[in-house]
Amino acid sequence: MPFPNPLKPGETNNLNGAPDGGHTWSGVYNRILVAKPDDEFQPLNKKELIASNDVVKAIDGKDAAINRIQDRTEGKPVQQTDITTGGDKLPGVNIDEWLAKSYGDNQNKK
Repeated sequence: MPFPNPLKPGETNNLNGAPDGGHTWSGVYNRILVAKPDDEFQPLNKKELIASNDVVKAIDGKDAAINRIQDRTEGKPVQQTDITTGGDKLPGVNIDEWLAKSYGDNQNKK
């Protein structure tokens, strides 16, 4: 039996809405990245400390830090994959036949 919901449809307990992006890795990185170069950034928590260290490494030219920051703020680039056989499409599978073959025999053995 499901738990009763004290809220009526359309009501919410979260009157302020979702928090600003500062709680996500991308939000923390973006907040650090938009600061002026001569501004001193004071991390408020360990997540901000880790991200600020990554930004320092990226400024120093460390590829891993640059890639990590880009992945968190912009998303990973789309990678095309070819799951065919030498450019030919793979044969389709009839799910009913596959299920009958895979499970039909097992049920008869019980």
